[in-house]
Amino acid sequence: MTQRIDERMAEAKARTTVAGETADAQMAKVEMAVQNSEAENLYQEYQRQLGLVPDAPPAERTMEAIPLQPPAQEQPQQQAPPQQQQ
Repeated sequence: MTQRIDERMAEAKARTTVAGETADAQMAKVEMAVQNSEAENLYQEYQRQLGLVPDAPPAERTMEAIPLQPPAQEQPQQQAPPQQQQ
């Protein structure tokens, strides 16, 4: 009986360990990607400062501001009375 409990406990610990390593590995990948992105941005900035790359043109506005308007008031529509059939 205790052997079964020990086996289940070992399985649970193994699952927890694997799940923790997986999360840690994913976090390490994210941190590495952030560092690479920062390094790339710094490298591009140094190139601009040295005149090796032209300055980036300003970004175009892709969205215009929407003017605020009061909501349109709905007017009740009059329906013609149903025609009687003869």
